[in-house]
Amino acid sequence: MTGSVTAGGLELVAVLAFIYAFKTYFAKPKLPHGVQLPPGPPGIPIIGNALAVDVSAPWITYKTWGSQYGKSLSNHHFYSN
Repeated sequence: MTGSVTAGGLELVAVLAFIYAFKTYFAKPKLPHGVQLPPGPPGIPIIGNALAVDVSAPWITYKTWGSQYGKSLSNHHFYSN
């Protein structure tokens, strides 16, 4: 009986840890009211703009984005800031 109680408690802790990690990973950054990120290229959910950057010459991609969106732009790779 005590083995099943311990296993049930471990399962509960594992599920709660998974939910916390999932919510933390996918939480969007909170900006103050009225503040917006600078313009930038649209991203794909989860991976952001990672596929849009040429890995052999990333500076060309960033230079193109700079001329298109301005000197200050927002860019997300795998939901990083």
